[in-house]
Amino acid sequence: MRVPYWRGMEAASTDSQAGPLLDQVSQAPVVSTPSSQDVTPRWRERVAALKNMPPVFRMVWEAAPGVIVASLTCRVLVALIPLAALYVTKVIVNDIVDYRQHQTALPHNFWYLVGLEFALAGLLAGFEVLSARAKGGREHPQTIGWEI
Repeated sequence: MRVPYWRGMEAASTDSQAGPLLDQVSQAPVVSTPSSQDVTPRWRERVAALKNMPPVFRMVWEAAPGVIVASLTCRVLVALIPLAALYVTKVIVNDIVDYRQHQTALPHNFWYLVGLEFALAGLLAGFEVLSARAKGGREHPQTIGWEI
């Protein structure tokens, strides 16, 4: 039995009991084009749509609370890593300025700070790659060619 698939194309069906459900799925969708004023929802409609969020969050929490906690934890860590890197950079720059202006020795932890800066940058890049893969992408767009 052959059923219409999409705009005149046909797909072979091996199921002899296709029924009305397959006919509904295989028909081309009807798309209406709204006027240019109806394309963007108004602010009142957007705010009214937010009332649907608590039930959605409740359903997701009931389905997988561990995934939600892990996701939020990763998001907070990814948000804090650039701030930590900024602070470490500030300390490194201040140490270099003190060294140049006052002819003092570099602090004993200077090279540890430089290593920490590189570690934070690598950690952030790793989180970005993992996040992209978790979303279904094979690789992060900025790391094409990396194979992990």
